[in-house]
Amino acid sequence: MRTAIAAALLVLGATQAPAAEAWRFRPTSGEYSIDMREPDNEGFHPGKEVRTGDILLVDFWFEAGQIHGGIKQRTVEWLKAAVPPEQSDRIVSTIVSSYLDGRFGAAKFTIADRRKSRDGEGRLNYLFAAKGVAGDIPAGWQGSVYVFDGAVALVSEVLSLNMDGHTNAFDERDAVFDRALIRWAETIRPEPPPG
Repeated sequence: MRTAIAAALLVLGATQAPAAEAWRFRPTSGEYSIDMREPDNEGFHPGKEVRTGDILLVDFWFEAGQIHGGIKQRTVEWLKAAVPPEQSDRIVSTIVSSYLDGRFGAAKFTIADRRKSRDGEGRLNYLFAAKGVAGDIPAGWQGSVYVFDGAVALVSEVLSLNMDGHTNAFDERDAVFDRALIRWAETIRPEPPPG
């Protein structure tokens, strides 16, 4: 009887796992996955995957009908890189600065705050908050960087500070101004190669 129950639970568990996993976005290369099922994430839709050497970049666009006169965009930049622990602070800062300069133009954003910690699983995590200009629009930028074995993930969001007369507060305390982005970034994980 116990064997039959255990077998049934294994079958039930096997049938439920893929349904839960269907909510995770995976790039075509399958290098990582990130959860898309939370209400804060459902309005974002992945765009084109752009690969440059060991860097894979995917923008997640917010539904255009829900935002007027502004910008709200998330990005995952996945870098294949082994980061020695003693160099992680320097390397992560360089990754963030290079991303901001390359994406928005040199000196368009100024980092207002940064933090370093470990998450519940012991993964090294850095938080950055920056303020500047995206295009000609005053904007805030937030990034969460995770260091994995053999890879670094930069999960970020740019948000215009003024939209149709509404001002989004930029409060960089603890390098966070949008907790929803942090919750989303916490769900990123490396995936084994397909096959």
